[in-house]
Amino acid sequence: MKQGNRAGLFMLVSIGLYLLMSLVLGIAMIVFPQIMHDYVTMIGASSIVVTLPAILMPGLLTMRKPYKRFGFQGTSIGVILLSLVLSVGVFFLSTGVNSFMTLLAETLGANSDVYSQNLMGANSLEGFLLLTLFVAVIPAVCEELFFRGALLNSWRGLGRKNAILITTVLFSLMHLTPMSLPSFLIIGYILGSLAYDSRSVLPSMLVHFVHNFITVVILCLPIDVAAQDEAALAVSPTDTIIAGGIMTALGIIITVISWIAIRSRLKAYQKRIEPCETAVLEIIEPSHTLRAYITISGIILLALNVIMLLLSFIQV
Repeated sequence: MKQGNRAGLFMLVSIGLYLLMSLVLGIAMIVFPQIMHDYVTMIGASSIVVTLPAILMPGLLTMRKPYKRFGFQGTSIGVILLSLVLSVGVFFLSTGVNSFMTLLAETLGANSDVYSQNLMGANSLEGFLLLTLFVAVIPAVCEELFFRGALLNSWRGLGRKNAILITTVLFSLMHLTPMSLPSFLIIGYILGSLAYDSRSVLPSMLVHFVHNFITVVILCLPIDVAAQDEAALAVSPTDTIIAGGIMTALGIIITVISWIAIRSRLKAYQKRIEPCETAVLEIIEPSHTLRAYITISGIILLALNVIMLLLSFIQV
């Protein structure tokens, strides 16, 4: 089987496993309701039961030796350091866009328990470390290995634009949070571009990890919940728009500047390394089979997101 078709097949397998393991997790929560009483335990169960078998395993099975072709190679220290800066810009940008989408959802009367990811903090060091593992480390490693490592490089022969766009859309829809789609599309495209141009999954993993880790840190800050709720109620739509606009603008500035610097570093780095280190997969043709795999995957994920969107209005 051609590598492109193999990746398309395992994308479908990933969706099937995601639905199956989510059902298993749902049944487990019914049988063992104590899982839902602790947020860290619940998010940990989701990572172990759903993310590892549905994202990590298909990613590993998609790839074949030599693994360097799938982004398992290093990059320059300069790119790594600049990726840290980029991750801050991506965080501001995605948070700003999410604030606009949250305001839109609330204005339209959607239920935030359905359309949001409902992330919560932890009250202990142990809880913070576990939350970091489940929210930042596992998603960064598993999702980048699958989407930016296995899929992106398997479809590299489709061309830069197509490979990045296809994996970005699938990555965004796979989260099943329709109100956050614009944010995920932005994040996915930046991560895809970074992985494609660097031919390494390390920078995108780092950006993904830092983005999620900042969220964990903010959630775990010792803030008075009652005071926080009162402050949230006092925030007007205008305040949200202004704050969201500032964060989005700041995110764009940091992201653009750091990305220009990264591109410059990548060009210099690729001139110094051996040609074999930048070897890519053979050029592939978008066969009817591959088109079918990608189309079916997209339709299934889009349908699931539409269902989630409808549920957010039905369950008000």
